[in-house]
Amino acid sequence: MPAAGEIAALLAVVPRWIVAWIEAQGADGIEEIEMDLGRVPRLHVYDRREPVALAREVSPEDLQYVLGRVTRFRDDNRTGIERTLHRIACIRDRYHEIVGFTFRVGRTIAGAAEPLR
Repeated sequence: MPAAGEIAALLAVVPRWIVAWIEAQGADGIEEIEMDLGRVPRLHVYDRREPVALAREVSPEDLQYVLGRVTRFRDDNRTGIERTLHRIACIRDRYHEIVGFTFRVGRTIAGAAEPLR
């Protein structure tokens, strides 16, 4: 699981009200955040079977908040955060407008490549 410092770069682009909830619960176990317009955000947490749903729906302003902090997306609708393993994917509607995001927490696992040597 990433330490709070490792996830800080990702949380810097997430709307503050979602970050406040995550910080109140403890950010250690967050693996993924789903944020779709008009729906409640869903947080996938390590060691939980079901995602955690927040009470408030995502607004157009929430999408703009993210877009104001993220660099452009590639043709595959993904981008990363410089010098991290975190990934952000955007979801588009049939008019190619962004209607949601998925934030995936990237983590380094020490020794994971050792068996390949």
